Amino acid sequence: MKKIHAFLFLFLLSPLSFADSLELNIFSNGQVADADEVNENFQLLETALNSLQGDSACATAADVVCPTPSSFDITVYNQGISDGFSSGVSSVDITTDNQASYDDGYSAGVSSVDITSDNEAVCLGVSGLWDEASKTCSAESNSPTTSYDVYSGFTEECCMSLEQTLGIPFFSIDGCDELMGPYGLQTQCTADQLPISTQCSTESSRYFCGGRVESCEGSACDTVGNCQRNDFECQFTINGTGSLSCDVGSICTVITPSNGSFSCGFAADCTGQRLNGGTMTCEDGSQCSASVASGVIDCESGSTCTGSFSGGSLYCHDGAICHGATGTGSSSVTMYCESGATCTGGAATGSAHTTMVCASGSDCSGGPSTGSAKVTQACEVGATCACSPGLSNSSCVSGNFADYTFPNF
Repeated sequence: MKKIHAFLFLFLLSPLSFADSLELNIFSNGQVADADEVNENFQLLETALNSLQGDSACATAADVVCPTPSSFDITVYNQGISDGFSSGVSSVDITTDNQASYDDGYSAGVSSVDITSDNEAVCLGVSGLWDEASKTCSAESNSPTTSYDVYSGFTEECCMSLEQTLGIPFFSIDGCDELMGPYGLQTQCTADQLPISTQCSTESSRYFCGGRVESCEGSACDTVGNCQRNDFECQFTINGTGSLSCDVGSICTVITPSNGSFSCGFAADCTGQRLNGGTMTCEDGSQCSASVASGVIDCESGSTCTGSFSGGSLYCHDGAICHGATGTGSSSVTMYCESGATCTGGAATGSAHTTMVCASGSDCSGGPSTGSAKVTQACEVGATCACSPGLSNSSCVSGNFADYTFPNF
């Protein structure tokens, strides 16, 4: 009976417990079991069971604790998630953080931009008025500003006009007897300023000391600032080579003894004196006049140009209005009139000669005045040409358009 209980207990044990340590005798169905082999199996089992006896052989109930289903409350778990999220949000003061971040970013942005060195250039570039003392820029104006000293008094030209009108020496006119030189009251206008008369009468005259009077030569002209509208009036002298500019809306007189050139900006009023070998470029919308010993007036589209020539040429672009004339003696000029240009050419007297080269679509007119002066018109088919001779031996001559080549302007 003892052996049967041991055998049944063996069945209740996991076969994994002894699979690797017991070598039992194996029997097949229908086979007669040997008593010694069966007893040997029981003996092995008994020995194995005895080895498992003791305090540490099996785990007790105290060693195993399993939670019951009622110990996990999903409601409490979910509330923990909600409470944790709320605590996380309330721990961040976004108002304080936003203001601090904004202030830091704003300061960094401002400090990263340094336009101090550019302020004056930007101001002058848009024809503004730059005040060096306050480092400020104000809107330009064609009228005298606080940048110029304004006086009540007579100018020399005004006094001479009064002398002619009244028929008495201007030194006898109160106020005119104080004049000291060609720039008006020298004690009030310095040598580098021009007195601009704005009113002239026997009762009063008003002028201001404004404008710029500067001279340059060659590369030194590069350092002379362009004539600005707020300069009111500029008088530049180019000694030798060099180039100057009269900006938008300025009033500019340029004296060019030898090979000097200058440009006249949009809506500027420019006068060239003794242009000699250089080029006067009149940009769109400008008003240009010049006395030309030699050189070129380049009259761009939309501009109006007038030239008195001893020699040289006038290039009149599409949409420009050009007046060219020669004076006396052997003076001459060649006018190149593009399609769409309006050109008027004249020759005064002596053997003065004006040549007009008129492209198809241009409008050319004019004629000589007297003496042996002549106007030659070389008109392409499609050009409108008209010439009226003057007195004496003056004449209009027809030229061959194919004999002339337009310059590259």
